[in-house]
Amino acid sequence: MSNDNTYNGWRNWATWNMALWLDNDEPTYRLLRRASQRDLADVRAFLADNCSPFANGTPDMDPGDFNQVDWDEIRDAWVVA
Repeated sequence: MSNDNTYNGWRNWATWNMALWLDNDEPTYRLLRRASQRDLADVRAFLADNCSPFANGTPDMDPGDFNQVDWDEIRDAWVVA
């Protein structure tokens, strides 16, 4: 039996869901790929500042889910060392 408490490798469902939408929306994907490490220091603010459609959540998220997103994990997935 596994003790893996993650959701598809992400911290939780909300983080996985947000990452899934960010990766699968071409304009947002391109925006994130062009962003620098400094730009992504605060991913949530970056999305809001760039008018991302996901600045307040994804279409299948409940409002409370948005507060559960691990933005540091999202950032770490995008920042290339």
